Amino acid sequence: METPLQPEIINSFKETFHEQITIDSFNPCVIYIKTDASLIRNLSEYVSIRHKGRFVTCAAIDHRKDMEKFTVVYIFSLDKAKTF
Repeated sequence: METPLQPEIINSFKETFHEQITIDSFNPCVIYIKTDASLIRNLSEYVSIRHKGRFVTCAAIDHRKDMEKFTVVYIFSLDKAKTF
C-alpha cells in the first residue's frame, strides 16, 4: 500500500492558495485539487515549477444552483515520469 502525500507538500499548496483550494490525495504521486476553474493556469505553473510535476486531467465539474462559480477537480502528478 502506498503512503499518502507528505504533509509539507499539502501545506505548501495551502500557503500559496489558502482557502481557494481543497486537496485530496490517496498516494504520494497524485494530488486532486478542487477549486474554481479560473485557477488552472496558476495551479499548473505552481505544480510544474515548485514540485516538478504536471497536470494530468480535469476529473469533474461541479456547478450546483446554489454555487456562484464552477468548481473543478484537477488531477496533478508529482512524478513526471509516471503515466496514469
